[in-house]
Amino acid sequence: MSKVHEGAFSKCATVTSNAKNKPDLRLCLKGFVKVPVAVEPQYVAMKRNASGVVSSDLTLGTDKPDLQVKSVTFNSNTNQSPSAGQNAWQNKLPVYTEYKLTKPEKPKDNGSFDYKLTVTLRSELQQNQYGEFVITTNHPEAAELKVNGMIDISADSKK
Repeated sequence: MSKVHEGAFSKCATVTSNAKNKPDLRLCLKGFVKVPVAVEPQYVAMKRNASGVVSSDLTLGTDKPDLQVKSVTFNSNTNQSPSAGQNAWQNKLPVYTEYKLTKPEKPKDNGSFDYKLTVTLRSELQQNQYGEFVITTNHPEAAELKVNGMIDISADSKK
């Protein structure tokens, strides 16, 4: 199943029948998909900033006025050789992060809220990692959010 993203959509199809007066009929459907929590960006690239901290900012858009984040982890799907002194199974352990959720001072004009989630790497990694960020929330319809991404630990990733 593909991930659902919030936004407008339009789908059309042509129905062909044996009707003599109008054998082809074009049907169009337009709508707006509303997700419980919209995550931006849809791909997270954590990079080292000028202070040497590996972090990234995300926006969580929702109608829920009291959204809370319970945890943020990173599950690597990197099939790389283990670093020196590291066993292969250690590549599959989740990477735990520090995070801070900041609620906006007021809702947007449509009544929704854009929360700022700052995610910071808590441990030192030996190599770049690619995988999936898992954000657990108190939202009843979006208890777990998954976002593809990477952790770039290289010194030259400074912004």
